Amino acid sequence: MFVIIGFVVVIAGVLLGYTLHEGQILLLWQPTEFLIIGGAALGGMLIANPLPTTIGIIKGILGSFKGASTTKEAYLDLLKLLYELFQLAKRDGLIALEPHVENPDSSPIFTKYPSFLANRHAVDFLCDTMKVVLNGGIPAHDLEEPWT
Repeated sequence: MFVIIGFVVVIAGVLLGYTLHEGQILLLWQPTEFLIIGGAALGGMLIANPLPTTIGIIKGILGSFKGASTTKEAYLDLLKLLYELFQLAKRDGLIALEPHVENPDSSPIFTKYPSFLANRHAVDFLCDTMKVVLNGGIPAHDLEEPWT
């Protein structure tokens, strides 16, 4: 959705700016110029990148028009999961989180939220971050400080 809005804003800005300088909008329509610039950009991308990267770029561009795959329910499940984990840590101490973080697939807390458990990147990120805190490598209050 934001891709389409951004596209409209760019086109509107160019057209408005051009007309404010008393330009004729029809002069902007130059199909051969679009062909030259677009062909040069596409050719440069093909030269500079291997085929898997080029395919990934095309998939990314097409995927940007699809919109976000994360739903409101997924966010709510994440918040509920974090609430349960933090309440467990508050009640029983940080060490109580270790079995849940080490093996989230068999954790009674994580298994309540299958939508979160299905997102392997998010599960790995959360568990790896919690492992750093549990191992004492970084104090918990340092995780929220901005990098300077």
